[in-house]
Amino acid sequence: MNDNLTTEDTIISVWHMVVKSNVITEELIFHSDRGSQYASYTFTDIIKNYDGLVK
Repeated sequence: MNDNLTTEDTIISVWHMVVKSNVITEELIFHSDRGSQYASYTFTDIIKNYDGLVK
């Protein structure tokens, strides 16, 4: 929970917590509500770092 809806304070902080405890080794389909945080270049660049494993 946070006081604002910035990309860094919402999805990026949660994403880092998740991948810290879960290694992505097989293709993963990431489903979101398509909010601006999920569509931001900052977050999509993070997803691209997984070499196609995250769709």
